[in-house]
Amino acid sequence: MATLKGMAQYMATHHLEVERKYELADLTSPAVEIDWNQLENLTVVETVQEHLEATYFDTPCNQLGKNMIALRRRLGGYDQGWHIKFDDRAGARHEMHFDLLADESKMPAAVNRFLQSAVGFEELGEKVSLITDRTRTVLADSSGVRVAEICRDSVAARDFSTDIERTWNEWEVELLEAGEVTGEEIFEACEKIFSANGIVPSQSSAKIARALGQDAEFEARRTGADKKYAVSRVSAGEKKKKSKKRASQRRQAAAASSIDLLNTALDALLSDLLSWELKFRAGVPDSVHGLRQTIRKVESLLRFAARPFPRTEQAAQQMDAALEGLRGIYRSLAPARDVDIVRAFLAEVGTEPGAVTATARQELEEMLADDAEKNSREVLKVLDSDGFAMMRSDVAALQDNLAHEVELPLNCENFVNKVAKRIRKSLVAFNKDELKQLWKSDPTEFAYDMLNNDPLFRVRRAAQIGRYCMEALTATGIELTDDQQQLAHLCTDLHRELSVLSDEQVTLTWLQSAARRAVRRGQDRLAIGYLMGRSSYYAVGLRLTDHSYVPSQLKALKKLDLK
Repeated sequence: MATLKGMAQYMATHHLEVERKYELADLTSPAVEIDWNQLENLTVVETVQEHLEATYFDTPCNQLGKNMIALRRRLGGYDQGWHIKFDDRAGARHEMHFDLLADESKMPAAVNRFLQSAVGFEELGEKVSLITDRTRTVLADSSGVRVAEICRDSVAARDFSTDIERTWNEWEVELLEAGEVTGEEIFEACEKIFSANGIVPSQSSAKIARALGQDAEFEARRTGADKKYAVSRVSAGEKKKKSKKRASQRRQAAAASSIDLLNTALDALLSDLLSWELKFRAGVPDSVHGLRQTIRKVESLLRFAARPFPRTEQAAQQMDAALEGLRGIYRSLAPARDVDIVRAFLAEVGTEPGAVTATARQELEEMLADDAEKNSREVLKVLDSDGFAMMRSDVAALQDNLAHEVELPLNCENFVNKVAKRIRKSLVAFNKDELKQLWKSDPTEFAYDMLNNDPLFRVRRAAQIGRYCMEALTATGIELTDDQQQLAHLCTDLHRELSVLSDEQVTLTWLQSAARRAVRRGQDRLAIGYLMGRSSYYAVGLRLTDHSYVPSQLKALKKLDLK
């Protein structure tokens, strides 16, 4: 668990949760006490009895639950405070801890800020109380590293909306620090002991889901609706496969019409956007890139799959406003993303006597760290801004009223093909008129002229939004024709190739800024000059390659059979 650097205003810590949950196969069986000293290669170093009182919060419409987010206030235990748990749609479970205020019942403002996009304009209120009597056992390996903890929980839950009380026993095995014994070995060793005691993997997604009666299998056992019911032993891998299959089935079922297809794609992207926002607020690396990428995907989908089909002029204006908001937020996050690009560049730069000394490298890394800290604060300002809230609101409102805002071809295949044709048209336009003459110019002159970055970057952006639009549509489960797949591949290849030059330009611009700072600080600029020269020369080679590569890709796009 590490303190968030540069986000001290949250008074928070972030933890990537890696755990598995277990329960009795038969609810009528008495809870068992297990002696964990029988584990091989692991030693019990601490056993603590805890009484925990937790209150879970959500909005009247359960916005947090819908987005796989849990918010609780816990009293008691070593980690008492306000906790936010969320899934990142990539299989990981994150947990944020916030300190209690002097008035323990009052919610910290930082918690509200963290969840503002998920909550929207709704108010958070108490949903469930959980009283847990916990036995927490900490395990260490032979070197003394605390590698895991096992919590045996006796839970009493009360649903405030129905006043129903539910009780159960469960066990959680959570990994702590990496040690000599791998996480999988720890889980397997514990599961052998669990199995011998009639304890199996739990099918419950979270305590709050069970407390609210959303665990159908548990409800059947609890109420006696299925007295013969027993929990089946399902591995984490099998559960993940089943979850993916169900998600795929839901997507395919949802795409019964073009409107459903577009709505499904937008819904997935908005969920991704919220996930990346939460990950940034939690301090997860590379989350700015995920944010910008998802924002661009939403923009791409609206531009090609919605904006060409407005029902009214008012609908067209609303979509234009949403697109402008998306582009504005995307641009405002660029400096923070640029830091990631330069960080990757510096990671590949070695120390070279007479060129890049260890001292020069350290000075560059310190400048980059300063920029990263500054840009992280700026990104937080963007996420907390009215502009960001308005952008999310505009897109969400458009999605809610999609059937009234756009008039799409009823047939999904026809709709996707119309979108594909628009994407191709946006790209082949770069092979006409004055740009066509540019591709016929002398390759060497083209390569040495930095002004030619502009047309290349325009092609890059068009390829990027074409790529992202096709990715958003295919994520719904719809099958593409061979030529549509080829369109997606050509867009992806163009975007990736031209991004190399774009990243080089970002690096060169940053080095120029670093040179000015070095002058002010009285630092040696030899290393910066050397790196600038190397970067500029590399860019020449990239432009030379792209001079022939780009028009050849554009010609291939034109030949696609998109009927």
